[in-house]
Amino acid sequence: MVITLPKLGANMDSAVITKWLKSEGDPVDKNEAIAEVSTDKVNVELEAPEAGFLVKQYFQEDDDVPVGAIVAEIGPPAEKSNEGIAKESVKGQKGDARRILASPSARKLAMKLGLDLAEVKGSGPNGRIVRKDILDSTNAETSEKEEKKHDPVRLDENNHKPIPHERDDHPKEAVEICSLNRIERISGERMLQSLQSTAQLTLTRDVDVTDALAMLESVKKAKGLRITFTSMILLAVAKALKVHRRFNGKLENGEIRIPSGIHLNVAVATDNGLLVPLIKDLQYKSLIEVSRDLNHIVDKARDGKLDSDDLGIGNFTLTNLGASGVDTFTPILNPGQIGILGAGRILQRPWVYDGKLDVRSILSLSLTWDHQAVDGYPAAQFMKSIAENLETPSLML
Repeated sequence: MVITLPKLGANMDSAVITKWLKSEGDPVDKNEAIAEVSTDKVNVELEAPEAGFLVKQYFQEDDDVPVGAIVAEIGPPAEKSNEGIAKESVKGQKGDARRILASPSARKLAMKLGLDLAEVKGSGPNGRIVRKDILDSTNAETSEKEEKKHDPVRLDENNHKPIPHERDDHPKEAVEICSLNRIERISGERMLQSLQSTAQLTLTRDVDVTDALAMLESVKKAKGLRITFTSMILLAVAKALKVHRRFNGKLENGEIRIPSGIHLNVAVATDNGLLVPLIKDLQYKSLIEVSRDLNHIVDKARDGKLDSDDLGIGNFTLTNLGASGVDTFTPILNPGQIGILGAGRILQRPWVYDGKLDVRSILSLSLTWDHQAVDGYPAAQFMKSIAENLETPSLML
């Protein structure tokens, strides 16, 4: 019985084995975890589909495994693995189960330098190539080229050799190198793709949320629940999407496909990078239900327990940087979506309310949308609806 790497998300094409929980020859029970793998969004465990022994591991820790590749083999203790099966399973996929062993950082550096991994000698376990091996190989090649290079001495106008510069014995400045983790790298690639493939435009608006905050405090005291203002914004967006339905769709081949449900992604900052999990069916939910869903998904994201159902691409995204002291910013579209709303911090500001100057709680919102799908006026009307929902929270009840 072979265990293959499943597709855990619509945009997933590979995952990294972060830890083997079982070694070759170890007994395993049915549904027992044998390895931990990490995608750009989530950490998951691979489980044994039946009881037996872990006969063969086809990859090592830190290896990047293509979707569909055989990761391990379960069988009787005396059974030998069929390496031909592994080769066939990844035919046509990225990589090979018996390809050169190298860490992800070494592969990335070799690709950047145009270096063939087959020409590098690995110093890691079982000959595995690590980043240091790439650097050592590159330095050796550079030194050899410099020795062969002939640089004739140029004479000055009096046919004299130039006086050499004095030797600089000052130590070189130390440089810190921070490698991007998998989540950061793939997230950055998708943001670049989003900017290159869409006509993104951003508009901003200040919103008086004094009454919304008061209502939120009343609900929190009455129900004794942990409710953040992000839940209120999510509800306001969901109500606005029911009216301005084009923003709830996706642009595909010159058509906007609009589903009946309202499913929103929410940006969550974690220790490993930014995740954007999904909250489904907000068109049916109250403020308390939205708050419970939000708290649940944020806790799962920060604990590294998101599963494939949590990582789908919704219809719209909310990102809130208010807790970081940001007023306004330009959010970038989640690839495939038409709109994203950015929320800044809430400030006490002088504001004309009911014809009189007063001090009110003001929230800054930033809406980025794809101008290929929606013109400026409908976008402004959509933002207006969100603002009205927050300024008059009774409209959402």
